[in-house]
Amino acid sequence: MNGNPPSLGSSIFSYAWMFVLVSVLIGVILWALETYAAIIIEGTSVGWIPTIVTAMQVGQRYGKLAGVRPSGGHAWAAGLGFMVVNIVLGLGGLALAFLAMGGTLPSYDDALRQSGISQSDLPLLLGVVGGVLVLMWVLLRFAFSFGARQGIKMAERATKA
Repeated sequence: MNGNPPSLGSSIFSYAWMFVLVSVLIGVILWALETYAAIIIEGTSVGWIPTIVTAMQVGQRYGKLAGVRPSGGHAWAAGLGFMVVNIVLGLGGLALAFLAMGGTLPSYDDALRQSGISQSDLPLLLGVVGGVLVLMWVLLRFAFSFGARQGIKMAERATKA
């Protein structure tokens, strides 16, 4: 605990690589469970685990290094940065998978027609997506702050020992 908090950029960068690492690790665990134990766990049931666990880990790092909880503004900015990382990595992964399978992107009208979404449904769809993004932002902010509190406690225990 040196009282030197990591920068916002450092926290976001740490989140990005840890998120990829945790996501791959969970994917390997799910594959091993399905292959060797015949236990099938749907991917959507564990989809939030890398997001929340990684935010808490980055928060613990912040708490250990800073010795204090992040300010409210810093925690909200970190949550927003983490959310953007999730979106970029998720869309990037989808794009890579799509291109690897030799796909081509349909036009906007073709995509709407193929998905069964009418033009009048778009505001509702955008509202739902926006609500999920706000929920993600709030969850990431609180997971980061919770992790920082845990990091402070861990650092205090280490100095007492």
